[in-house]
Formats: sequence, structure tokens, C-alpha cells
Amino acid sequence: MERYESFDTQFETLTDENIHEDEKVEIIVNFKDDLEKTAAIKNLIKDPRNKIIVASTLKDRKIIDKLTIPDKKKYSKVGIDPKITFATEIEVEGDKANLFLEAKEILFREIKGKKSSWKIVEDASLERGRSAELRPSGKFTDSKRTVEEIYEICSILEKCGLETNESCGLHIHVGASYFGK
Repeated sequence: MERYESFDTQFETLTDENIHEDEKVEIIVNFKDDLEKTAAIKNLIKDPRNKIIVASTLKDRKIIDKLTIPDKKKYSKVGIDPKITFATEIEVEGDKANLFLEAKEILFREIKGKKSSWKIVEDASLERGRSAELRPSGKFTDSKRTVEEIYEICSILEKCGLETNESCGLHIHVGASYFGK
């Protein structure tokens, strides 16, 4: 995808009615600035699935949380030993998978000075162009925030029409340190 020199040039190019909205999303998800992305969402994107894809790339998690976590939803710990760490891989298929691949990562967060996000990669075991695999950049523990995080990512994927089926799903990797050396 061709990259443009300035935001003004990009924005002008993106207003061209001959450019398909999915192509616009491919450009917008690579904007560095949240204000630019927000302006593009408001002015250039009509498909609600595409709005969520772009919004999930924002650095401001409050905006993403509003899209994905209902205010009245209550979460609790699952009941796993707090010494256990784990990570997940979520494989999905659907028409918008290629736009997530273009975004490269979503759901940015900073906790105690550590930055994290969900990386998006191709999965060779799934259909190319219609599938993606999402991996968190950090480890999880049994906490309310972990349950919210997994709920958020699944909510975003579902709202964008991405799904799991008989050829893809969720993998959980348990930290080996819990089991000793």
C-alpha cells in the first residue's frame, strides 16, 4: 500500500470516492496520531466494522473500552493459582481479517510502565487473506483485568464479523515457571 507524505495529503486522498473503504482503513490504521485516526473515523468510514477496526488501533484505551465493555458488566477472577502466568493465541477467519493484518497490533495498554498490545500475524494453517492470529505481547495472570482484556478482544473480533470455526480457535499457553525447573 502506497504511503503518503503528509496527513493533509493522506486525508485528501482518502476523501476520493473511488477508493474503496477497506483501502482507506488500510491507510488509516497506520496513522501514528489518535486525533488523525479519530477524524478519519468520523469523516471517512461508514461501515461500523471498519470503525471498530480503526478504533482498536488507538493508543487511548478509554475509547476502546467504551466500544467493547458495557458499563454494567461485572468481571471476577477465574480461580487460577496467582503464580500461574499464561498467554493466548486467538485464530479467526472472516472478510475483515486482512485489515487487522494491516493494523499489525491493537488494544494498546500501559500498566506499571510496561507497554502491551495484541500483535496480529498471519497463520499459515488458515486460509490466507481471510484469517489472522492475535497474540498478546505480555503474560496474563488470573485477574479482573485479564478477563476484561480477553472479553474486549473477542468483542472487537465478533463486532467485525471475524469468527472461529472448525479450523481455528483459541490456544492457551501456560507459563512453565509454575511447574518448576
